[in-house]
Amino acid sequence: MQKSPTFTKYPETKNSQPTWGTDEDIAFLEDNFLRVKQWADQHQIPVYLGEYGVNISSDPKNRALYLKKVKETAKSLGFADAIWCAGSKAKKVVYYRKKRQWDKSSLDSLFSDSEQ
Repeated sequence: MQKSPTFTKYPETKNSQPTWGTDEDIAFLEDNFLRVKQWADQHQIPVYLGEYGVNISSDPKNRALYLKKVKETAKSLGFADAIWCAGSKAKKVVYYRKKRQWDKSSLDSLFSDSEQ
């Protein structure tokens, strides 16, 4: 299995910027995803995006935009994807296990109403 490069402009992750969503941020994301797509096409392998890499403690507006843009960009390039819920201690939450409850803002960012 080949690993793609790790992106460094996540909102609220280690060694990253505290906010996300400028035109530059979005272009950076799209450019890097396109580079991964071109590499994968050249090597004739599919792309699986297995982590979105954003903390629940980040600014809710920035987090929502980030999740939405990652999902849209991955989908537009034909990437298979899944979001990883590492749990509250890791601050990467889409499902609260103890409460047995989904994080509504994550779902709203990732899926349209008809997909939920």
